[in-house]
Amino acid sequence: MPRPSHPCFRRPVHAATRAFSLIEVTIAIGITAFCLIPIIGMLPVGLRSLKESNEQAAAAVAVNQIATAIRKAASANGTDFIAYFGGDATSGKEIAYQITGTTSPTTLNLGALTIQGTPATTPLQERFSTHVTINPPTGGGSLGTAVISVAWPAAANPTWIDSSNKWDSKAEGSLTTTLRFLPRS
Repeated sequence: MPRPSHPCFRRPVHAATRAFSLIEVTIAIGITAFCLIPIIGMLPVGLRSLKESNEQAAAAVAVNQIATAIRKAASANGTDFIAYFGGDATSGKEIAYQITGTTSPTTLNLGALTIQGTPATTPLQERFSTHVTINPPTGGGSLGTAVISVAWPAAANPTWIDSSNKWDSKAEGSLTTTLRFLPRS
């Protein structure tokens, strides 16, 4: 039987050639999922790296605060040097050392610091644990040295091990630097 020639009875040709089949759609979704799974799997690694870099940057600020205080240490008598970081004598932590009368290192555990490198006043502010060892100058324009180290998190209560000059395994990370300085007179 011949087909009617009226336009209402004709099937449009383009309708069948433009559509995707269910198999094509399923394959496209599978390929997309196969590409996205490794990217999603790398998100935790990227977030961990971001957290570590933020901790290192904040630790560098804390170390810089202490180093600046040591460099700016002032003396009233020419032998006993006192520096304050995070404030003054009433609000900050004290770093004191002598340049005469003792050549032994001054070792300080300055306690917990905030992210700004200032002394923490509440447990919620505690970010870093600190350790400072100062070898004062022997006098006469010689340079002193200081080892400044911070470890995080302070909540883990990491301990400085003097024999190895490192933090124990409770520290997730640490930053240590050596400073050479000449005290102000």
